[in-house]
Amino acid sequence: MSQFALLPNEIRANVFVYLDPHDLFRLRRVSKAVGQELIELTLLFSFAQLNIQIFCADYTSTTTGILNSYCFDNLNWHNLPTIYLEAAILEFGFDSVSPMVNDRYKMEEALWNIINQPVGRIGTRKLRDSEVIEALDFVSKGKDAHLLVKLLAGGQEPSSRLFVNAIKYGNSSMIQALFQAIKTPSECCDVCTFGCYRQVRNQLLALAAKSGNASVFRFLLGCNAVDVSYNNNAALLAAIRYGNYQIAFDILEDSRFNFTAPNNIAREQAILEARAKYKDVYQLLNYFGSSRN
Repeated sequence: MSQFALLPNEIRANVFVYLDPHDLFRLRRVSKAVGQELIELTLLFSFAQLNIQIFCADYTSTTTGILNSYCFDNLNWHNLPTIYLEAAILEFGFDSVSPMVNDRYKMEEALWNIINQPVGRIGTRKLRDSEVIEALDFVSKGKDAHLLVKLLAGGQEPSSRLFVNAIKYGNSSMIQALFQAIKTPSECCDVCTFGCYRQVRNQLLALAAKSGNASVFRFLLGCNAVDVSYNNNAALLAAIRYGNYQIAFDILEDSRFNFTAPNNIAREQAILEARAKYKDVYQLLNYFGSSRN
């Protein structure tokens, strides 16, 4: 038994809490006896929270109370237990912590724990509405659609920025999760019409064409309310400009798209760009142009 074991629990916690968070885990590796005493302490949220507060105190302005990012730069979040990241988020705010932690998996794990655990177990509060908005923006750039749904369960309405993020990062499951989370006053509003997001649905189609993710594009193309020729055929031009042959084919094959219509502004531009860059797309355009004349 170590000498530390002879001390009351509250004394041991106060002794260890002033150590650098990394030192706590170095001690566990150096001394097996001390390590046994530390295991329980270092997995307590209250201990991690106080440890983070003390560690970051030197990096916080005494006049403004603003935390300097160097505090988080000096912490190796990859090696620290996730509960330290949870404590940092709830202590300093998600928007302050997330830009400083270059570990998406750990950030998402911390968010899961904060959302799922009762307030009394992990601290004195849940995420504020402003933090949920920032967290949604962060999560929509990743792959965890289930976490996105969990964050939206609090009543937040999906913003167009989340759709744009999901399109940009090519995550079709994220797009579908966002559609399912849309709430509108009108009962007859189908999520596939983007509901109150009519102003962005066609922009999203063009973004999907640019991204090259054919599965996402087809999902959007399947919505009846989508205008395939929106903004002078922006989707077709984006597909051609970035050499996305399959997406260009899907657009041209769509019955709502008339490539040979009079005064089709995009037709000549599309052919010129394709001829200069992508032989396959150029041949495709010529095929559709001649077959529909």
